[in-house]
Amino acid sequence: MSPSHTLPNLSCRPVSHQQFQCTSQLDNPPPLVAAVLLMSAFYLIRISVASMEGVRQKLFREPDGRSQALPQLVLSSIAFLAWGYLGGVDDGSHLLLGMSIAFGFAGAAELLPPDHRRSAGLLRIVGVSVIVASLGFLATNPELMI
Repeated sequence: MSPSHTLPNLSCRPVSHQQFQCTSQLDNPPPLVAAVLLMSAFYLIRISVASMEGVRQKLFREPDGRSQALPQLVLSSIAFLAWGYLGGVDDGSHLLLGMSIAFGFAGAAELLPPDHRRSAGLLRIVGVSVIVASLGFLATNPELMI
């Protein structure tokens, strides 16, 4: 038996004297993306548990107003339009849709009146949850990233 042959994105090993079994590296993406996302999620959970009061103060603070909402809403619109355009040309990236929704919720939270701290906090939590969910979805299905 001869040693394994390797081409870019293709790995072959001999099965018998005249047969090779080949696998594409694109079919089996490396679990590096999932590992990095999982490690960063555990790190964020550890930080948030350690300073839950600080997180609560950041999330449920008074809305910052239009000056902070405008950039987030513009980014939400750009991400949504890019997702729509790429969806028409290709299948579109689901990460762009997640970013669009998250920026939209964050921008809406900043537009609320100053006495609506709880509502602003809930909108911020939903925005962060959308990002975490879309990153988790991409970690389990990396072929959907592009």
